[in-house]
Amino acid sequence: MQLTRPILLADRSRAERNITRMLAKAKASRVVFRPHFKTHQAAEVGSWFRALGVTAITVSSLDMACYFSRHGWSDITMAMTVNPAQIKAIKELAAEINLGILCDSPEALELIARKISNPLRLWLKIDTGYRRSGIPAADRIALARMAEILLDSPWIDTAGILSHNGLAYRCSGPRAVQALYLSTIAALNQARDFLQDRLKKKIMISIGDTPTCNLIDNFTAVDEIRPGNFVFNDLMQLAIGSCTENDLALAVACPVIGKYPRRGEIVLHGGAVHLSKEFLSGSGNKPVFGRVTTLDEQGWGGLAGSGDITSLSQEHAVVAVDPAFMETARHGRALAVIPVHSCLAVAGVRYYLCPGNGEFAAMTEPYDPTGNA
Repeated sequence: MQLTRPILLADRSRAERNITRMLAKAKASRVVFRPHFKTHQAAEVGSWFRALGVTAITVSSLDMACYFSRHGWSDITMAMTVNPAQIKAIKELAAEINLGILCDSPEALELIARKISNPLRLWLKIDTGYRRSGIPAADRIALARMAEILLDSPWIDTAGILSHNGLAYRCSGPRAVQALYLSTIAALNQARDFLQDRLKKKIMISIGDTPTCNLIDNFTAVDEIRPGNFVFNDLMQLAIGSCTENDLALAVACPVIGKYPRRGEIVLHGGAVHLSKEFLSGSGNKPVFGRVTTLDEQGWGGLAGSGDITSLSQEHAVVAVDPAFMETARHGRALAVIPVHSCLAVAGVRYYLCPGNGEFAAMTEPYDPTGNA
């Protein structure tokens, strides 16, 4: 396969299988399925969800909410704590769709409450140990103050509490993920009960990390799940044990621009700006920035006998390969990189092809983070 630059490859059949499986889990537990579209960022991939019956989505920014709104999505949660400087634009979008926002501070909530003048769905972001953002689940003072503000606001509808426990990405194996899930739910239950007592209404619980959602089967302890990465999965999910190789639905096609048989290495056009510098520990605890495998018009090959990306610069990837793989690599021909983190690979590359039936079909109108798409 000849390409002039790195491009995303999405295996539609695998992605649809991943979606179908997660949707079935949500239905079995009778919870809302609100997948996070920041993983794929593409209206066309979004249409695969819609065709399977998904109607509510999560995004990571106001620009992304506007993009998917233009493509017919009308029930959207922005899963990043709100920036009060965007309130004017948020009000405009909330007048058109059912928009949910996140808040984790009384100061920000007071600003929102003063400026909002049309219905807005609000989630309180709760920190259950990840320490990125959110009100600590045990912080009764902050939760009580948030409840006071919400009771005084005629326009804000308190949907519930929302958490993303990124600690799940540091787990090794299903048992560790299961234990983390149980401790997360215990913390969220305490925060929910505290708020329900003050707000005198049902408070929903929303969770959203892929390792948990891939590995837990019963979600009756929550009201909503928001996984994103599951649609494609990646080497990180494979290492955690939350997916199999057959669940990997995304690769990055990168042209070969160098072969060095004496070193046992090839070089690809595809660097940190395309793949990020996320890595896993390989043999001898050396970093692995992706796995490189063969590619043809039907898709990419298996990981057995693949090469490891051992270093990245801005536009280059150095790949350690065995002699047999070296023989198959050709200057100017593309190989497939299975990324460590599919979300970041999508954000870095953005343009897709879908392999299959002996051809690669281009997707239409990718998300533009400048807001022009």
